[in-house]
Amino acid sequence: MTTLTRLFPLLKQLGLDDQKAQEFIETLEGGLIEHVASKTDLEKVHADLAVKIEAIKADLATKIEASKTDVEKIHADLAVKIEALKADQEKVKADLTTKIETTKADLAVKIEASKADLLRWLFGAWATLFLAILALFLKLP
Repeated sequence: MTTLTRLFPLLKQLGLDDQKAQEFIETLEGGLIEHVASKTDLEKVHADLAVKIEAIKADLATKIEASKTDVEKIHADLAVKIEALKADQEKVKADLTTKIETTKADLAVKIEASKADLLRWLFGAWATLFLAILALFLKLP
């Protein structure tokens, strides 16, 4: 029956694989050969298919909602992790700023100490030179 084989693409669109679609067509053809299907029989088959289609739609809707929930959960988890990373970044920034300020203060102290040491050395050198010159001028023959 060529009319029934035209159902094959439609059955594939409904989600039946090749084998199940072929079995469905053969079953339908066998039933038509054995007896002529009445309008009531066709309506029953149509209703059964409608029920199966609705069940498939409901199942897909459930899976889609579950996927949406999973995506929302992943998004929320990522948002929490991003906030934690931002907080860690701020903490590291604060720690580095503190270390930089401490290092600056330590260097300033060391520079001042070096200046004082240099001034003492220069004063000592000038004093020694002055005393040496004074000793030369005051040296008596």
